[in-house]
Amino acid sequence: MTELTRHCLSLDRGGRKRLLKLIQESLDRPEPTDESRFKTLYEIATGMFGNGILTGSRNYNLVLARSFIVYQMHNEGYSYPLIGRYLVRHHSAAIHMYKRMENIFDYPDYYALEISYWKEFQKRLKEKDNERI
Repeated sequence: MTELTRHCLSLDRGGRKRLLKLIQESLDRPEPTDESRFKTLYEIATGMFGNGILTGSRNYNLVLARSFIVYQMHNEGYSYPLIGRYLVRHHSAAIHMYKRMENIFDYPDYYALEISYWKEFQKRLKEKDNERI
């Protein structure tokens, strides 16, 4: 018996149900591979926060821009490894950025500025998507 199997069997009933649901969702959802979506999100983020998103810079605005891209792409079905490749990052960095965005949405009073940037990002994305139609 593998370590993963032992771990799965040690979960309580609720944990097993959540794990099964997660696995089923990932199997049901084919991964998009369209690079044009990344280019669109990159263009919007660059317009809002400036150049340097693909660099190693830890400037807060650039980190936030990367996080916006990761959150949007993962919610659209892109995998963390693929997002990481687009952003020239390890997939674990993409996971961290996604969780960071969830944390921002969990504490809207504390992260009011970031949420206002997110709303502007979504507005620009919607405009861009409407241009294509």
